[in-house]
Amino acid sequence: MGDVQSCLACDSKRSAENAAHSKRTEISIVPNGAHRTSPRSTASTAVSTASDGLAKVGIGAYFQRDPSDPNTLLVKSVLKGSPSQMTGKILVGDRITSV
Repeated sequence: MGDVQSCLACDSKRSAENAAHSKRTEISIVPNGAHRTSPRSTASTAVSTASDGLAKVGIGAYFQRDPSDPNTLLVKSVLKGSPSQMTGKILVGDRITSV
C-alpha cells in the first residue's frame, strides 16, 4: 500500500460473481486518535455494482499511512458530496485501525 490511498477506485480484476457476493464492507473508525471499542464505532459503506457488473467501492475519502503506526491509516481528505461527507461519520484526521 502506498502512502496515500483512495477508496474511489473500481477493481477491474474483480469478477461479477465476486461482486454479487460482496454487498457490505465494515470499517472501524477511531476519530482523531480517540480509542473506541463499542459496536457504534463501526461505520458501513455499501458496495455498488456498475453497469458492467464490476463492483465499485467508494466512500469518498483519501488516506495516508500514519507515520507513528504503519498499521493505521489517517483520513487525509473527504470529497465533497461523497458518502463520507454526506453522513459526517468519517472526518479528516480520523484513524482507520481495521477494515
